[in-house]
Amino acid sequence: IMNQESFMPEQQVVIKPTLYDQGNDVIATDITLNVYDAEKDIIFTDTIQSQEQTAFTLPRSAAPGFWKMKAEAMDVDGIMSFKVGEFRVLDITQDGSLITFANTGNVSIKERVSVTLTEKSTQQVITKEKKIALSVGESKVYNLAYLAGQGVYTVQVGDKTFDNVE
Repeated sequence: IMNQESFMPEQQVVIKPTLYDQGNDVIATDITLNVYDAEKDIIFTDTIQSQEQTAFTLPRSAAPGFWKMKAEAMDVDGIMSFKVGEFRVLDITQDGSLITFANTGNVSIKERVSVTLTEKSTQQVITKEKKIALSVGESKVYNLAYLAGQGVYTVQVGDKTFDNVE
């Protein structure tokens, strides 16, 4: 038995397997658990007593789709599936004139992002569209120096604002 049927990355999955005999009484025995991700790789394994609880936390990059949990004890096995949802995260950071786009979710990202630079003293505005295409775990760095000349800027990228960028 699991605490729910659908999960998001970084959520905790709680499993409490129970083995019953023909009279519906609990059998006190070891149960081996294996959890397989959507790509059929083993992500978690544990051996616990019937009616004991174990848990694991889904990684942030947990592949979306249907996962399976297999419980085995005394030549009996059971399989249960659960769903891991899509977790779309584009992290945007700034260091000097460099803007880094990082895909820290669990699905590929392909989108256009507007980059607006406003020069502090002249209020000159430069706007560029950047095509962002990132696989899971991938990041790309863009140098703003190619978009603007010397100066101090306020930079707006998506919903993030960076002040005093040189």
